[in-house]
Amino acid sequence: MVKDIKVLIVEDELQNRLLLKYLLKRYTPEVTSIFETDNIGEARDVLSKGDIRILFLDIHLKGENGFSLLDSITEQSCEIIFVTADRSFAVKAFKYSALDYLIKPIDESEFKQSILKAVKKINRDSLDSQQQLSIFNSAIRSPEKKPERITIPTAEGIHFVRTDHIIYCQSDSNYTQFVFNEAKKILSSHHLGYYSEILEEIGFVRVHRSFIVNPDHIQLYKRGDGGTIIMSDRNEIDVSRAYKSTLLRILKM
Repeated sequence: MVKDIKVLIVEDELQNRLLLKYLLKRYTPEVTSIFETDNIGEARDVLSKGDIRILFLDIHLKGENGFSLLDSITEQSCEIIFVTADRSFAVKAFKYSALDYLIKPIDESEFKQSILKAVKKINRDSLDSQQQLSIFNSAIRSPEKKPERITIPTAEGIHFVRTDHIIYCQSDSNYTQFVFNEAKKILSSHHLGYYSEILEEIGFVRVHRSFIVNPDHIQLYKRGDGGTIIMSDRNEIDVSRAYKSTLLRILKM
């Protein structure tokens, strides 16, 4: 069970922020830190640190739009719960992979149901990740054994795929797109952050906030500020400056 969940509240009405904090403390002892802001800029800065697990997001924020915050995030690794007085954006909200959509004034029973659903999903994702890492670590300890398969949960079921067939993974909002040989693709129901530690344990490398690649499928590195890499499917991927040194070390350049 995850016991250190961090929450961000993006809401421009003080009373609603106070109510959300009160309800969080009442129903979720797993929440250890609550960050709050009334604007998109500060919210983006907090989310960029990557450790927020639950985001409560209003849609109308003093002339700003909550959806613009989500549009500016290349990798979404938290559960989103919209809290708004406007019912008309519900369909759009779920297109952003929202976990829930609460209407103001906030109903305590609906809040409880929503937050418990978020905590349950976080715990399930964490357990899945630990199980995957356990399998990989066992294999890594045996030099003659290399992890050959990974499980990828999707809307239709669970796929079992060979890791050497994975060319790269790309963040797609709250999902992850796996790209394989022969133009095969699988859209996982987990975000990219979920797979980061699992894949890096077996030699994959993160080259961008939105990409984790299999170095065995890199065909060319083009020099530049961060540079770009050409993969075996001929797709070109930008390398962020922050990840350049790690990539070059793995490529032994």
